[in-house]
Amino acid sequence: MTVIIRRCELFFKTVGKNKNPAIIDLIKLWVGDKIKNPLSKIGHGGSDYPFTSTLAGYNHAKLTQDISIVYKLHGAEPKFLDLYAVVTHQEIGTSKPPNANKQKSFAQRLGNQTF
Repeated sequence: MTVIIRRCELFFKTVGKNKNPAIIDLIKLWVGDKIKNPLSKIGHGGSDYPFTSTLAGYNHAKLTQDISIVYKLHGAEPKFLDLYAVVTHQEIGTSKPPNANKQKSFAQRLGNQTF
């Protein structure tokens, strides 16, 4: 199975904000593993699952305890791995306590991305 990786502008912006080489290495490792087995649950502590509520339709996998990669798998087998962002829980409103306004704003940003 061939998996096509697509990245949007938001992905490049959020990765560009993160200057930590260890995080960049984790992104590369995660993408490499996801290409080999797109349906596997790969993430920090096995944390790789769909969002619920406002962010439903998107998945996220933890790269560290607080930093996640937001993505979507779709197509046959699946064929496409769309990378949306590398973010913290605070940035997207999923920290404790949750921030519904940040989640809505982030969901809008995700919905406006093109590949």
